[in-house]
Amino acid sequence: MYILHGRNRQITQRKEPETGNPIGQYGYLLKKLQTSACLAAFTLVFASLSSASPILDQAQLATTQVGQGFHSIRSIGQTFTAGVSGTLDSIELSLLEFGSGSDFTIEILDNSGGNLTLAPVLGSLSLPESAVGPAPINLVASSITGTLIDLSSLGIDIDSGDALAMRLSSARVLSNGDFYAANTSNTDPYALGSFFVDNVVDGNHDVAFKTFVVIPEPGSLTLLCLGALALLRLPRERL
Repeated sequence: MYILHGRNRQITQRKEPETGNPIGQYGYLLKKLQTSACLAAFTLVFASLSSASPILDQAQLATTQVGQGFHSIRSIGQTFTAGVSGTLDSIELSLLEFGSGSDFTIEILDNSGGNLTLAPVLGSLSLPESAVGPAPINLVASSITGTLIDLSSLGIDIDSGDALAMRLSSARVLSNGDFYAANTSNTDPYALGSFFVDNVVDGNHDVAFKTFVVIPEPGSLTLLCLGALALLRLPRERL
């Protein structure tokens, strides 16, 4: 903005106090609106990322209803290989429970070293017996028919090709008739992993399971990158 002073009509330039730059009142407001728009875009993108739907990744659907028990002196599990990159959201199993007593625990392991005893635990959950759902002979790819275990709170990010494992355990005492079991196949139909007992691989079975992964949408990632570039290009305000 330009101002005329006194008789000499001297022209001076007034700078906006908030910025210290001669951009004028409207330019300053425009910059503020641009900043607000970028922040709003970030908010929408992050909301989109957090609400993405999980997709089916790995699956071994068939069982012969051979229940492999787990209790205070025996753990069981299944190794598997991630087929996509994203966040591990949930696992479906065909579980049974007998008697009463303690909860059961599921652990997700990083099996990249090939040693289940030493495999780092990426996350674990303890679940009550009330979490055990139906125990179908076969799982179904298109719907949930067994026990769905929500792992989203663990925030386990995985990459395609990662060697992983799930391990099931419980403090239930078998001698009292209290234990859990997972339905398995008495063959080895899953080529990308194996059943194991007490961290020792048993190639004669596979647990019936499905894994679900949340994948960030490519469009959202593109918007996120563009928004970041826009914010970086904004001129910084002077204090």
